[in-house]
Amino acid sequence: MTGRVDPLLTRRPEAMRGVEEPLLPGLADLAEPAPEPAPLPEEPPGPRPLLELSPPSARANRVCACVVRDGRLLVVERRGGGWTLPGGGVQRGESRMRAAARETYEEAGAVVEVGSRGVTVTGTTGTRSSCFPAILTRQLDSPEGRAVQWVDPAAEPWCDDPQVEQLRERGLLPTLLF
Repeated sequence: MTGRVDPLLTRRPEAMRGVEEPLLPGLADLAEPAPEPAPLPEEPPGPRPLLELSPPSARANRVCACVVRDGRLLVVERRGGGWTLPGGGVQRGESRMRAAARETYEEAGAVVEVGSRGVTVTGTTGTRSSCFPAILTRQLDSPEGRAVQWVDPAAEPWCDDPQVEQLRERGLLPTLLF
């Protein structure tokens, strides 16, 4: 049966003779150019809203991470303006080291390995946090939409966060040891 075509497969109904049809239904629609996308709306003036991935009600303690790469310190946009170390609340049942790694990822998009020796620092509101040294393993975009900067911790006043000042005063920047 080589070279022979079944006539039932090639016969078309009388009404369809001479009519071009697409190979697959809907395929002809793909040949038309896609419409231009609508322009993006302009951003409203003022600060961008930031996502909050860890609800405040679930927090027990506070942590932050000190991530230094090539002599530069990782800081994230603060809700009220300015810059701070990535950090936040410890959720119930979560270790402080794990919370520091999670908060660093949520706020800065930084995947880190957290050191086991934290130091206590006090934030702008008087809240005490355990601050852990951390090593960057991968940098992604911030899931919370925060701006991220790598700053010189010795330059004044790149970072207006009192936690950074305390770490600098204690001689723990730019190199924190595990």
